[in-house]
Amino acid sequence: MERAKKREFYGYVAIIVILALTQLYSVYVAHTANLALTLPHYLGFAATGFSTLLLFVRPNWVFYALGITLALGVENILGFTPTLDFVSTRQFIGNLILPVGYQQFSIYMLLVWAYFSFNRLRQIGQLLFVR
Repeated sequence: MERAKKREFYGYVAIIVILALTQLYSVYVAHTANLALTLPHYLGFAATGFSTLLLFVRPNWVFYALGITLALGVENILGFTPTLDFVSTRQFIGNLILPVGYQQFSIYMLLVWAYFSFNRLRQIGQLLFVR
């Protein structure tokens, strides 16, 4: 493997380890406190497990699996943290108010994913916008 691909692979390993530790903490908090795990938590567990499986079976596909997993986490469809705290803001379009909610943990992890995937994201951007 060349150096950039090795860096990207180990970055994905680090992201999956952080997600798994956060989810283990969520299970611990759910069993020790009065907190129930919800459907987004279980979907997050499944998505992390699927990304881990792809890491060993098809390493080239982990880029897409982690990107989609973290993007869905930002939108509160998948849950990683114990309480699913999210920031709620209001977006105004004329007189229409749209509530926008996002998870900060997932945004941070998505930024880490983008840092490790920079070369591949740049190649995709060049394919889309440069002739």
